[in-house]
Amino acid sequence: MKALAFGLALACTPAAAAVVPTVKVDTRLEIDGIFQLLAATGASAGFIRPPAAFTTPFAAIGPVAVAPSTAPFFDRAQLLMRLGPLPELSGLESVPESVITATGGRSRVEPWLNNLRALAAKPAASAALNTEINALAPAVEAFRARLSSGAFIEALEEYAGLPMPGPHRINLSAFHTAGAIANVVKDLPDGGVEVDSLFGPDWSTGEPNFWTTRVPGTLWHEQGHGVLDPLADLWAARIERAKPADKSAICYGAWRQCVREHVVRAVMLRLMDRRLGPGAAAEQRRFERPGGYRWLDAMETRLKEYESDRVRYPTLADFYPRLLDLFLLEPGRAEDERPFEPREETSLVRARAARLAETAQPRVKVAAVRRRLTRALALAREPQVTEEEIPPRDPAALKAASEAISAFTAGRHQDALALFDRALALDPGYAEALLSRATVLEALGRGEDALASCTAAAAASRRRSGAYQPRVLVDALLSQTRLLLARPGREAQASAALIEALAAAPADWPGKPEAAALKARLKLP
Repeated sequence: MKALAFGLALACTPAAAAVVPTVKVDTRLEIDGIFQLLAATGASAGFIRPPAAFTTPFAAIGPVAVAPSTAPFFDRAQLLMRLGPLPELSGLESVPESVITATGGRSRVEPWLNNLRALAAKPAASAALNTEINALAPAVEAFRARLSSGAFIEALEEYAGLPMPGPHRINLSAFHTAGAIANVVKDLPDGGVEVDSLFGPDWSTGEPNFWTTRVPGTLWHEQGHGVLDPLADLWAARIERAKPADKSAICYGAWRQCVREHVVRAVMLRLMDRRLGPGAAAEQRRFERPGGYRWLDAMETRLKEYESDRVRYPTLADFYPRLLDLFLLEPGRAEDERPFEPREETSLVRARAARLAETAQPRVKVAAVRRRLTRALALAREPQVTEEEIPPRDPAALKAASEAISAFTAGRHQDALALFDRALALDPGYAEALLSRATVLEALGRGEDALASCTAAAAASRRRSGAYQPRVLVDALLSQTRLLLARPGREAQASAALIEALAAAPADWPGKPEAAALKARLKLP
């Protein structure tokens, strides 16, 4: 078995040159705005109509006969910012299925994108885009100047003592409101991230102003995810142990992500207080609706301890355990030796942990954190077993599972359960048998046992790679979602399972209709 190679660069340390965000008018989003403008008689799905001086050049294109997209602005932007440049808008095959579903599903997305491509191919549209970009140039330059004067990424890197592990692209569009901000944070195979942020202008003066009240907080928030999120992966076991019994306390549908959101928001608010003043921080705090983040105030207060002793805590990696103490239900318990279980985490999480370990180690002082980083780097580089390297299924287990399916089809549920148990005794990691066993248990009215079998099927599937793995995983997660929803107070867990299923689902997954119905029931975005 070959060890994983992440191709990490030690040059990417806090001492290296900071990432400089790029700023441009995003023609992918502008062609969407033009299409909405020409195809609609009024505002639609997040689209706004700029002043006449900025829309006159588009009159030469002529009206568009087909109807505009009715998908929400945020979802359209999330998809477009993942595609290649005009006119091709390529790369739909690599867009997460959950993003495509949110934009109406492939049956609606593909015609909409074809309409945008056709419009972009018109010479009149290209000329109008160039005219508009020239008209917006002063506003773009003003935004770029404000961005440079604030040294936003430098401020975050200095505060965290950790580098931004990838580029930040600022996309501007005249067709979207100032309050309608969209962001995409993409994991890279080497453990880095790419952040894309979209801002619309304030037109209150008749001229576009892209620098609004929301910009600083958004910059630090999204960059903060890139810098700080890997720390939650290093402390995954401790975070899971502190999961609250009160499900309403779990924001974002998943506990680890909820912890990440608390940390990113607290750091953002401290940066705003230190760099822009208490008034700016207070306004941002009101915007964040802190009632949804129960530990946010306490985390802000604790970060002042970090700020007052940067000799002891040169990086937020050093201080992170102190932040987690706010969540921990069992203070004083010994730390988990393993930062994470590599076979239960994705290759991207392992790569992210390895990158963080290499870049943080030179500066970290707290001995326990240094040990954790060293251990994380070793775990992340641990060879992962591939599908081809896993021994074939035990023939006796395959035979027992086949007989179990026949027994279940014949209505002999207890016999089917006994046969599946025999198959799993011979091959405990048999994900398909675990999932089928859950179906039998559900038919027998043993919902809690069925849920446990689904959970085990998902875990077994994650430990295997290969073409079959996503289908088994997403089917297990879908069943898990349905079973969780049948139990009061399990909505947050159901949401987390469904979000993972939608992210991993292959394009031809038959479970999409049921997943869409459950998504609507859970009111997921």
